[in-house]
Amino acid sequence: MNCQTTKEHISQFLDNELRSEELQPMFQHLGECKECGTFFLHTKEIHDSAKSLEYVASPKGIDQKFAVLGMEQPQKSILSRKFTISVSSAIYSVGAFIAMVLFIYVSGTIQEKQIAAQYRQAMNLTMPFGGSSYDRN
Repeated sequence: MNCQTTKEHISQFLDNELRSEELQPMFQHLGECKECGTFFLHTKEIHDSAKSLEYVASPKGIDQKFAVLGMEQPQKSILSRKFTISVSSAIYSVGAFIAMVLFIYVSGTIQEKQIAAQYRQAMNLTMPFGGSSYDRN
């Protein structure tokens, strides 16, 4: 059993929807795979916490009030809406863009240097004493 299938079975198990013949392979995988075992423990903890939440009914008539509010607002096209952005958000966005461009440039430069070094090393191995591969007599 692979990790993806095990994770699907964990969800089904916690919802009491897993067939009995699927239990043994799932638990066997959980015993062998640390990542899936951790996933099971975290998922069970979230599942148990969600079950302990108290159900609260919405106040009477709230649905009608929201429906009326929706009718009162004129529907606008996304093109007619105004979008605003704060100065600090704009500065952070430009800074993030510049950092991303620099990262891509530096990564590419490093990768090019590594490829060039590997090429030079390969050429030195195939051409002893720095000669060309086709020496003339």
